[in-house]
Amino acid sequence: MPDLPLPASFRSEIIRPLLKAVMACESCSLIGVGSSGKSRLANHLIQPEVLELHIGIAAQNTLGVMVNCTKLADYSMQSLYRAMLESLVKAVRERTSFANELVRQLESMWSVAVETSSPERIRQTLEGAVDAITHLGIHRIIMVFDDFDSVVEKVPAEALKGLRALRDDFRTQLMYVTVTRRELAFIRPEREIHDLLEIVASTTIPIGPYRQTDADFMIERLSHRQELKPVLTDAERLLMVELSGGHAGLLKALISARREGMTLTSTQSPISELSGYGNIQAECATIHDSLEKREWNALIEVSQGHELDHTDLHRLQRKGLVRPRSENEVEIFSPLFADFIHRQHVRGQIEAILERVSRETHHVVLFRLFACLREWGGQNVSQRQIFDVMIAAEKEQATHAPGSPLNRLNLYLAELKRIVDAVFGRECLIAESDGSYRLILPRTR
Repeated sequence: MPDLPLPASFRSEIIRPLLKAVMACESCSLIGVGSSGKSRLANHLIQPEVLELHIGIAAQNTLGVMVNCTKLADYSMQSLYRAMLESLVKAVRERTSFANELVRQLESMWSVAVETSSPERIRQTLEGAVDAITHLGIHRIIMVFDDFDSVVEKVPAEALKGLRALRDDFRTQLMYVTVTRRELAFIRPEREIHDLLEIVASTTIPIGPYRQTDADFMIERLSHRQELKPVLTDAERLLMVELSGGHAGLLKALISARREGMTLTSTQSPISELSGYGNIQAECATIHDSLEKREWNALIEVSQGHELDHTDLHRLQRKGLVRPRSENEVEIFSPLFADFIHRQHVRGQIEAILERVSRETHHVVLFRLFACLREWGGQNVSQRQIFDVMIAAEKEQATHAPGSPLNRLNLYLAELKRIVDAVFGRECLIAESDGSYRLILPRTR
């Protein structure tokens, strides 16, 4: 079933400032976390009706060119320049107002680029193609590089310098828009990409979650695509926007969950019900993988209710990773992603406990005691039960601490308590007056 067409105003809060910068002859950098709808936005912004909405009559003399970097044969200079030239040819061919003579001229240039292995020859051919297009009345070429992360990371530095040189040759006519998950300066050492950074990084625009109107439209579009039955109620739509925080990938995963019979009602516990759903977890993992370590650590701080310094808070706000909760507080943009952060953090802390335990002399006994206490999930475990676990573990380890069995048990539990409480930063292993123990850990599933 064909998709519902995107309205021209889709993502206008991002496209409007971007095209304003382009009209001022500035190149731009778009950054967005994983599955935030970057490719959809990149393709949308160069559509004729979108250009006309935002820049008016100037759209008639503006050519949008999409360079899909995932299609590069390799990360050589030749491959990048050929991809740019091929994209130019495609854009001109689809622009019906261009004369057939220009199309034939560009296709001839493309043939030259395919047949030669010389980077310089291909660069000159690309330059000739841009020159030919601008001589036919195109005042502005917007060249969008989608999925540009790997290009920045892997192409020779000379290729990126060549991009800058080409732009300088057509300073008022050729503008770049790079689309990446990460800010360019975090992908590769700045000294190696300085020339490119200088022209695109000064106008960096984050791709945050959908605003309400766009989220509502995408729910309608995805429901239409998947022929969702029964149709979504207004309550379900509101809950989807709230749970996803307007994130494109999470919205799509929620639609899939609903199609597969997941309950989406606020009267139950949608977070716990949805937390184990594969597509939702995969989308959360995609967001996680697109973050810098400092951003991830800052999100953990937010999830625990801690205040952030201004720099970290600003970075999270720019990417739409947090939203206001009160006048002076913020929260994770999506309850689903907040739950994912919590679970990942707890798993990391448990791994830290196991790593510390492995360095102890009587690590086998400590491992078995920790596993026993975890298995009971915060309930009291009697001294007799713990004692039996200790005896079996000592036999497995073939050694034990000095002293009587009860003294050894107390020594092991004191050592385990020291490690666990230190990792979690609070008392987690609690001794009761009747000799039993409880291990209270944040939930992980």
